[in-house]
Amino acid sequence: MKLAIFCLFLGLVGGFFIHALLFPDVFARGIFFLPEAPSPNITRQNPRQSTNTITNDTIISYDGSHFSRTNIGVEVSRYVTIINKNEDKQMDLISTEESLTTPRPYAYMEQLHTRMDKPGTFIVADRTDPTIRLVITVK
Repeated sequence: MKLAIFCLFLGLVGGFFIHALLFPDVFARGIFFLPEAPSPNITRQNPRQSTNTITNDTIISYDGSHFSRTNIGVEVSRYVTIINKNEDKQMDLISTEESLTTPRPYAYMEQLHTRMDKPGTFIVADRTDPTIRLVITVK
């Protein structure tokens, strides 16, 4: 059994060196036909430019201690999305506009997405710490 393993190992090592002697250009230039093979183009996507967002969307992130923006103005019929970016703390919001109040605490990367159809000024706050506020003015 040991002799068979030794012979297999010796054959693999010997084959490598014989191949290197017979085809030295492969090791010097690399495998020449691979660059011609089709490869997918890798594009990096900006996190703010997600494929599922709407062009009329205003995105606000919440990290557990503050909103990314404190005062925003949007036009009537535009969308507002608030995304929880905190892995530890859940996002539980209350608001003067019913559609901006979360029905339950939202976990990491969950989002509140609503259309602003009523003009006015609305305050969104964290239910556990009301000093963390966001003011949305719909014109």
